[in-house]
Amino acid sequence: MAVRATVKKDDLFYFRSVVFEIEDTLFNIPRYGLTIDHAFDALFSPIEADELAGSSDEHPIHLENATAEQFRSLLKVLFPPPGREFSSLDLRLDEWTSVLVLATQWRLDSVRDLAISLADEHVAALDLVGKIILGKRFKVARWLREAYCALAMREWAPSIEERNKLGWQTYGQLMDVREQSWVWGSAQSLTCGELIEDARSPSPTPSYSPTVRTYASRMAGSIKKKAKYKSQKTITKAPGSLQQNTVASTVTVTTVCAHSPAESHRIDFDFEGAVRRVFGEEVEG
Repeated sequence: MAVRATVKKDDLFYFRSVVFEIEDTLFNIPRYGLTIDHAFDALFSPIEADELAGSSDEHPIHLENATAEQFRSLLKVLFPPPGREFSSLDLRLDEWTSVLVLATQWRLDSVRDLAISLADEHVAALDLVGKIILGKRFKVARWLREAYCALAMREWAPSIEERNKLGWQTYGQLMDVREQSWVWGSAQSLTCGELIEDARSPSPTPSYSPTVRTYASRMAGSIKKKAKYKSQKTITKAPGSLQQNTVASTVTVTTVCAHSPAESHRIDFDFEGAVRRVFGEEVEG
């Protein structure tokens, strides 16, 4: 029988698996998938000190400060199913939260950025206060900035329940932004009278801004009152009028302005700029 020549392991395609133990669960995974972020190197320090560490079920690497469920969620991102792109990962919000917990704790910046991006759809489905709480927990400036702006722009102030969840400091900062918008809106030269007049006698170049028209359109669907000036309804369909922005009739605009004159103005306020000034570093980045 011929003696087999000495063989060597390929440098590129000879994968080594690693066994981790978390709580009472063993995980056997390819080591190559954990090299996408250098921060993972710390997980392999036991291997460097002990060749047996992570080599088998009898010699696993023990991971602390993590649950098996959290680690499983993280591995779903690190090892997506064959043929699936990262963008098509179908994880629940609690799974993305688990990924963020470990990615933040272990400083896996690339994984954290990916999780924040792909969790957006789930986070958008939360109520505004829930989005703020999650944004604060994981220090996601964009989520905080978006939710703060939306709460400040909202027609009604935070409820008692929302205030209790936000805490007094955050609540006070939000009210500061809302107050700035009201002061700014009251000082504008554009009046509701001009808005109504343009609706009654439309011109090719309306003096009010698109955002004011958009606001009036939104309010038109929420304010239910008996119509007056019914004869004006046909006029508002002319080019350059409010009808182009789906406002039901001139009387609706009249009702909006009579209800709250400054409200039509504050829609043009730079809420994001005010949020950045009031909340500072928390919403930057």
